[in-house]
Amino acid sequence: MPKEPKEEAQVQPKEGEAKFVAGNTKKKEEDKLEEVVFVVKDGKAETVRVKRGLSDDAYVEVTGEKIEGVEVVSGPFKAINRDLENGSKVKVDNKRAQQTGASVAQNPNS
Repeated sequence: MPKEPKEEAQVQPKEGEAKFVAGNTKKKEEDKLEEVVFVVKDGKAETVRVKRGLSDDAYVEVTGEKIEGVEVVSGPFKAINRDLENGSKVKVDNKRAQQTGASVAQNPNS
């Protein structure tokens, strides 16, 4: 049985944008998918709907009403896609932020 192709993309965090991972699935499932990012609110991860903008082979621009000026959670695919849930406690790692120029939130349980 052939596997469905998957698409992965990342964006560099900057104001109003987030690292973003998405996947293509079967058509029926695709209709149900929402594109979201996790943001930090009161020390917890909260999902926020986003829309895709411009993209290339490596980056995807995302926009949304509630992501302007907020800290967006980023990390490895498994941590974001499989382990992180709405309401998970996260910790902002400002040491990483200095290296990348962005705030970095981490799930303290992983």
